Amino acid sequence: MKAMTFTETSPERGDLLIDDDAWALEPKYDGVRCMVSIEDGRVELHNRNGAPLSAASTNAHRSSIAASFTGFNGTWVFDGELLEDGTLIVFDLPHFSILGVLPQASRPFTERRMLLESVAEIRGWGDPHTNVRLATHVTGSDKRFLFNT
Repeated sequence: MKAMTFTETSPERGDLLIDDDAWALEPKYDGVRCMVSIEDGRVELHNRNGAPLSAASTNAHRSSIAASFTGFNGTWVFDGELLEDGTLIVFDLPHFSILGVLPQASRPFTERRMLLESVAEIRGWGDPHTNVRLATHVTGSDKRFLFNT
């Protein structure tokens, strides 16, 4: 499974997207792109192209991140950014398949985000002391405020 990538746009188009209610805004985190794949209880960390993470900076945090994803049944792929301090900021759930539920990849981002928020709440990823956190996600007029900060 490949990750979605960011596409640059012109400042004018960016202004239109910020004011468009059909779009959300998330901050860019300065880290290493990290996808977490879980299949049959086995947790793997890899880059957006599917290759294992190999940067020395990620090796120190690999086992603690993997431990945060134990206990999942089925097949899951989380997309995020691994920060230097070992925190994984998760911003998408591009795939899941569990107990006959249809794969997630074909669902709109808004549905994937709702499921991701539910998973984060159940797993306690909102706690500032955990090493996995949900990315900030803003809509409406809050986008302009976030963009200007």
